[in-house]
Amino acid sequence: MSTKITIPEMRLRYQGLFDFQKIYEIIKDWCEDHDYEFMEQTTKHKVPSALGAEKEYTWYAEREVTRYIRYHIEIWIHAFDVTEVEVESKGKKKALTNGRIEYWFQKCYVEYDWQDIFGKKKGKFVQWLGGLYDKYVMKRDLEGIYVDGLVYTLYDLHALMKKELDSQAKAHEYYRMLGKR
Repeated sequence: MSTKITIPEMRLRYQGLFDFQKIYEIIKDWCEDHDYEFMEQTTKHKVPSALGAEKEYTWYAEREVTRYIRYHIEIWIHAFDVTEVEVESKGKKKALTNGRIEYWFQKCYVEYDWQDIFGKKKGKFVQWLGGLYDKYVMKRDLEGIYVDGLVYTLYDLHALMKKELDSQAKAHEYYRMLGKR
């Protein structure tokens, strides 16, 4: 029986000029680099008002960590007052987006026994063994290694996006936890 441990959601808000296509590519490349399967679930474009358009996106990524553990990340993007602007930088014209944007890392969780190794179809004894396995063998690893691993991975993606939006310091405190310098 598959069970999950949910991670508290994180948000990132920004207002001004940004390159939405580049942010999309950064997130997609990050997912590929970290062995996540990236999927675009929904895209909504609402009728533009005098201030600009409103857009909503839902992106989803999942990764098989072990045969027993799987990570899930859902990124919900909401953009307000979106207008396309052409800017000249270093003699080249570039299309940018002006507006307000909000990224939510929501519904992120660690799923264990996702292959239903100790499921109901296997019988009560196997379920009981699964309960013992989760309680005594995997508990410390689930709470420590796997949940913390997903949290620090999300912090890494969050910091990468903030760096692209130029809304953060040059380094963040979680580099050491991720094994980076």
